[in-house]
Amino acid sequence: MSTLNSPARLWLLVGALLGGLAVALGAFGAHGLESHLRGPDGSLTAAAERSMAVWETAARYQMYHALALLAVGVLNAADPKHDRSVRRLGDDCRCVDF
Repeated sequence: MSTLNSPARLWLLVGALLGGLAVALGAFGAHGLESHLRGPDGSLTAAAERSMAVWETAARYQMYHALALLAVGVLNAADPKHDRSVRRLGDDCRCVDF
C-alpha cells in the first residue's frame, strides 16, 4: 500500500472539508433558512423566496468546487506531475486576482 503524497493529501482533505460544508449549508438552506425568512404573519415575501433560491445555488456551486478539488487530489495521487499542471490551469483560469 502506497501513501499519498503531500499535495494529493492536501487537495483531498480540503475537498472533503468543503464538500461537508456544502452539505451542511445545503441542509440549513433546505430545513432552517425558510423559518428565518418568514415574516411576522408567517408568509414568505418575493425577496425571501429569491434569497432561498440564491442560497440553494450557492450551496450547489460549493459542492461542484469541492468535487473539483477532490478530482485534483485523485489526479495528483495517480501522478504527482499533475500538481504542476493543475496549478498552472488554475492560474490561467483565475477570474479574480487577490
